[in-house]
Amino acid sequence: MIDERYQGIAQTLSGAFGTAVSIYENGQRAFSAPEGFKTVESLALGKDFYIGLDREGEEDLIYLTNKYEENYILLRVDEHIEVVFGPYCTAKMTGLNVASVVRETDLPPRSRSKLLDYYISLPIFGVSQNFYIGQLMLALFMQTGSLSVPDSGRSRKFPAEEFSARRVQNRVAQYSHPPYFLEQELTRAVSAGDKPAAFAVLNEYEALEFPKFSDDPLRSEKNRLICFCTILTRAAISGGAATEDAFNLSDIYIGKVEAARTLEELRSLQSEIADSFIDLVRTVKSRNYSAPIAETAQYIKAHLSEKLTLPELAELVHLHPNYLSSVFKRETGESVTTYILRQRIYEAAHMLQTTDMTAAEISSFYLFCNQSYFIKTFRRFMGCSPQQYREQVGGLKH
Repeated sequence: MIDERYQGIAQTLSGAFGTAVSIYENGQRAFSAPEGFKTVESLALGKDFYIGLDREGEEDLIYLTNKYEENYILLRVDEHIEVVFGPYCTAKMTGLNVASVVRETDLPPRSRSKLLDYYISLPIFGVSQNFYIGQLMLALFMQTGSLSVPDSGRSRKFPAEEFSARRVQNRVAQYSHPPYFLEQELTRAVSAGDKPAAFAVLNEYEALEFPKFSDDPLRSEKNRLICFCTILTRAAISGGAATEDAFNLSDIYIGKVEAARTLEELRSLQSEIADSFIDLVRTVKSRNYSAPIAETAQYIKAHLSEKLTLPELAELVHLHPNYLSSVFKRETGESVTTYILRQRIYEAAHMLQTTDMTAAEISSFYLFCNQSYFIKTFRRFMGCSPQQYREQVGGLKH
């Protein structure tokens, strides 16, 4: 039987913050306020909810974000009792975010609309609120910590860097392949133009032991940074940067990587690369596109090798297709179809320069109906044929 005091605290926290608070005893949910709350898995997959501190050696208070972008605060009260605060969000979830979660986690596509409503219903707590809610839980459930005003009436400064690092550490501890999930954290931060979050992840990257890409340490580090550039290029495009701009920036830094002669030079480049890609995203986000148009353009750039239709894009941003088409052209200066073609050709040009894929293979990859149409469209935007472009830029030959 759960202590009535714990039940009262859980109900108070749930009522005050508008999110679920659950109490587990020996791994079994014994109490929740409110009862029957929803999660992504219960909505989309019909699974029962459980998240617990069942790993030895973990701290009593942990902040977690799962693969569905649901956030939780977990508190181990004693060896039998655990408290879970959440789910909640740390930022507004848009249709684009939900579509990305559905795609990356293999949730049923038909669940997207239902999940968007679900995410909208969740409360949003910023980073500092996360921290203080955790401290409040410690004070109430474990009667540790202090809720009094610090010395001289001054507010305690929120330890943002330490907290960001701790969130990353907890994310790593939750999964078996840390680099992959750190990569996701980094991609999200760069796409959002969030420099503090990106550099908190980079600090964790630097502490990792990376696999060898070559027996030569210098070559191995160069190869790793080239992969790093590729990750940030895609993240910048996803964040709204023009495909051509992102690839050009990538080319510049790959050139710097190849020109480096020492490991010290290479290690100093990582932060510079991240800084430049984030600045590129921030520049784009400062433009005066309305939210639906920015979201549409961002989605297009992230899915150029997939089928894109006006009705699906309109559904994504909750607009009528005709209205989206009209506003998109007014704000960007070109139609949705032309914009998609232009972005595909920019990426195709980069592939001609950096891969040995044939024009036919690239045409097929970007869903052109035939090679003749691809060549015609390429001439329209680039002023020459794919073969001529490859020769001009010194690209790889098949």
